Amino acid sequence: MEIHQIRYFVSVAQELNFTRAAESCRVAQPSLSQQIQKLEVELGGPLFHRLGRRIRLTDLGEALMPRAERILQLHKETLHEANEHAEGGGSVSFGAILTIAPFLLHLIAEKTASDSIYSAMEAHEDFTENLLRKLKDGVLDFAVMSTPIEEPCMLCRVLAKEPFVAVLPEKHPLLRKTRLQLSELLEQPFLPLSYVHCAGKQINELCRIGGKSPKSAMQCTQIETILKVVEQGAGVTILPRMALARLEGKRLAFRKLEGRSPTREIALVHHQDRYLSPSARKLIKTVEQAVQQICAN
Repeated sequence: MEIHQIRYFVSVAQELNFTRAAESCRVAQPSLSQQIQKLEVELGGPLFHRLGRRIRLTDLGEALMPRAERILQLHKETLHEANEHAEGGGSVSFGAILTIAPFLLHLIAEKTASDSIYSAMEAHEDFTENLLRKLKDGVLDFAVMSTPIEEPCMLCRVLAKEPFVAVLPEKHPLLRKTRLQLSELLEQPFLPLSYVHCAGKQINELCRIGGKSPKSAMQCTQIETILKVVEQGAGVTILPRMALARLEGKRLAFRKLEGRSPTREIALVHHQDRYLSPSARKLIKTVEQAVQQICAN
């Protein structure tokens, strides 16, 4: 059963005349009649009573008619939706890791608020492992996370490099310096970001390379929690630079770390076999701009 056969059948049923139906479908009458006959063979019976110059639907034809009309309507809607995708429509699902999402998503919303894509996008905040699984399962079009990404089926493009910075309570003695040695910072009660985050693992590795184990006061999962504890004077920390957006109105200050500035790479990741619609590609450009903006501030 082919869509043009369904279309010919519906036209004949509406016109009750093969000649007029052929004209309506812009096809030669013998060709239309032949396709109707093929459809009848496939369905196992005649669709029309052929009464000389008059025709009418058989019981089988009557049963097929409403289904055929629904098929044609569904076909029309499918083509319309496909055209919308080709012209930049359609939904987009993307993700961001938990140490990036709070600083990125509001900026993306701001940049797309006046665009139709705003109502068509769905954002997921999650850990790297979960986002990678969603990318593999086809749930997400793309995700923003930090490297390394050790999945051969994923394409990874670095968008920006973001430095880590020291965050201290205001009036802390170390703030007399414009730059801090990592060793100086690790002499203080230290509030590390939990290792469940990629950034937490990177900060831990940074401390290990620095040659000292931090005097950990407590380990926090949320950046906002760490900042509140530091603000109370209970310790110092190291965080990605974009976390500085949360310092406004808080009794906190930051300093760059001396020497080779530790950084993390922020990357855009998607499955190598994933088709990225025009909407997805359009949103990716917005995400690129937003990432570069928050890493430059």
